[in-house]
Order: sequence, then C-alpha cells, then structure tokens
Amino acid sequence: MHSVTFVLLRPPIGDLEPTIDALVKPHQRDDVVFDAKKRWDYWTIGDGNITDPETSAALGLTADEDYGPNVCFVSRIGGRCTPASIVTPDGTWHDLFDFGWTFRERDTPAGRDAYARWCAHAAEVLAAHHDCVAVEIDTHS
Repeated sequence: MHSVTFVLLRPPIGDLEPTIDALVKPHQRDDVVFDAKKRWDYWTIGDGNITDPETSAALGLTADEDYGPNVCFVSRIGGRCTPASIVTPDGTWHDLFDFGWTFRERDTPAGRDAYARWCAHAAEVLAAHHDCVAVEIDTHS
C-alpha cells in the first residue's frame, strides 16, 4: 500500500534526501526480521498534494522538479491534505493505522470513526509544528 507521508523539518532544512532518510530510516521494515512497529519498506518523493509555490520559492526549490512541488510550510497546509502518516523532527512516527483504521474497514462506522480520530490527531501534530516545513513523500508498506 502506498501512503502519503509528511516529514516535518525545522528550517534550515539543508539537503532534503539524506535529512528525510535519517528521520524515516528507523521505521523501515527489515526483510528478515518482522517487527510490527516498522512502517514501510521503501519511500519515494510525493505526488504534489501540498504544492505551494511560495514555499518552493522561499526554500530555493522552484527549479527542483522532485522536491519543489512536495514542500509546504506547515502553517500554509490548512485542510487541503491529511496524510496517512507524519514524521516529526524528533523522528516520531504518527500513523493512521495506530487509530484502528484498516483498509478493509474504511467504509464502516468503525473505520470512519478511526479516520476522524486520526484527522484530529494529525491536525494537532501539524499545529504543534506550525513553524516546520512539510515534505511530502510516498511510503510503501
């Protein structure tokens, strides 16, 4: 399953790929040893759900075809996209699945309730990190 993940970075953000990788790597699955706490097996750049030209310009990423469309100051995201997971600058992983949501139950009352609780939590996490830059990546699990 592919999921939209926001990696939150405090400016100055530096070189994006190694910075992102360092934050998400502790949550990567191992092919040999199963650990239910591990979240993904590979990541790629996002699909531009949070495109914000002002953020791209402020960060000098306007010409960057990969990261330019996938960065947004958290304070500018508003309600346009709720990711399936968020990684905060301290490396903490927040995930939709931790709220009881499952793909199979997504259209049930329990699934809708889990999603609503996740959305409220995600909004709290983003509000607490309003001074960060969100980088959208796609994580595969």
